[in-house]
Amino acid sequence: MEAMNFDNFIGLIKKRLEPYHFEKMLLIKHQTVLLEANWKTVRDNFLEQYHVDFIHPQHASIVDCHNSVNEMFPYGHSCSMVQGSITNSRYPVPEEVPDFLIPSLKGVGLNPKEFKGKVGEIRQILQKKKRKLGKEIGFDYSEFNDGQITDVWQYDIFPNTFMTIQAEELWIYGPSPHSFDPNKCSFTKWTLQVRDDLLIDKKRGINLANRWDDSSANSQKKLLNGIRPEHEIYRREDILSGKYSMTPTIDQDIQYLNDMQSGLHSRGFKTAV
Repeated sequence: MEAMNFDNFIGLIKKRLEPYHFEKMLLIKHQTVLLEANWKTVRDNFLEQYHVDFIHPQHASIVDCHNSVNEMFPYGHSCSMVQGSITNSRYPVPEEVPDFLIPSLKGVGLNPKEFKGKVGEIRQILQKKKRKLGKEIGFDYSEFNDGQITDVWQYDIFPNTFMTIQAEELWIYGPSPHSFDPNKCSFTKWTLQVRDDLLIDKKRGINLANRWDDSSANSQKKLLNGIRPEHEIYRREDILSGKYSMTPTIDQDIQYLNDMQSGLHSRGFKTAV
């Protein structure tokens, strides 16, 4: 049986992704964690947002999942758009700038103290500042709409590929079934980034990437010298112990996935819709 034409299969999503120019990004991490959970359990976890307030409490300070916009596409694909650089509208807007938003303001040369009582204005101001500064130091934001500059977009490509996308960074995920055990799977994450030299000007104190340590820079240098990042493979326990990390947010998900799978075997659980 001949496969469907890819452009027809992916539809409008291809056009939506073009401004990011993934082909120009650098692969800086390739990670796989072995889980005691079905691959569809992993997929479901990353595509719903009900768990965010409970599993990722820090997100209330940087994104508004409460007002996320979700789209469905033909052939099982979907998209979730979550406004970023803004606080969760479920809670009162804080008077002071939350700690998690301070690096973004400093990265565009703004003083967080000047935003006391103005936290709700940060998102739009960052959009304008990034456009201006990006043009000056080497990264062109002109193809992006305002939301693509500050917000988090997650696309799910049926059956088992999904992506968390920001203008400067891309995470691609791929949960894969275990060869024979439906209660196990492998979960792979690829991290790609726009080059630091297009986003960071240390002399001016500009950091549009919000990257403040040298780990990404070191990985980028190796890749530019022809050294591909090592494919790290480890178990859930390695993340819980702190030996490895897929970022704090993903680590929080990994912590609970085995328990979610156990819940599917509960006598009180009959079926999923």
